Amino acid sequence: MLRPAQRRRIPAGLAPLRRELAMSVVPPGVSRRKRNRPMLLLGVLIVWTPFLLLVLSLVVTRLTGCTVNEAGTQPCRIAGLDIGGLFYTLMMMGWLVIPLLPFMALTLIGAAVAGVLALFGIRWP
Repeated sequence: MLRPAQRRRIPAGLAPLRRELAMSVVPPGVSRRKRNRPMLLLGVLIVWTPFLLLVLSLVVTRLTGCTVNEAGTQPCRIAGLDIGGLFYTLMMMGWLVIPLLPFMALTLIGAAVAGVLALFGIRWP
């Protein structure tokens, strides 16, 4: 920390601007946990998206009776549209699940720990 003699004097016209910028960075009364929540949810969504797309393709193909495999696209007509290529692309998202499995496991462990802490009313600093 700078000593008072080492601090730079702020011109009188910029003092209100500095105060406003300082307040806009961290709003008063907002905890670190609430500030980090959107980024945490975005990270979880990014990690789980390939798995959710794979499950979506498998469910829709099962409901429509289409066949999807890794050998190539198969014709699948739904409402007059051939969406076999889309199902093939969604099915290939399963390959992205393999390198993301450790991160998916971390999100599950983190959710379990958060659930247990919330169950017992323990607040994490």
